[in-house]
Amino acid sequence: MSVYSTLSQALTEALVDVLWFVEGSEDEQIDPDDAVKVREGVAPTWPASCRAASGAN
Repeated sequence: MSVYSTLSQALTEALVDVLWFVEGSEDEQIDPDDAVKVREGVAPTWPASCRAASGAN
């Protein structure tokens, strides 16, 4: 296994953790407008197959 695949896996897992937190947070934990900004900021970089599976456009 190369260093790059490990780094890629770590970054992917971190991104999923952040999105999971944002998606599951209550309004008291994170501002709803900030949550939308995070999702909109990630959506263009997320592969189309993942966006379709997650419900993001």
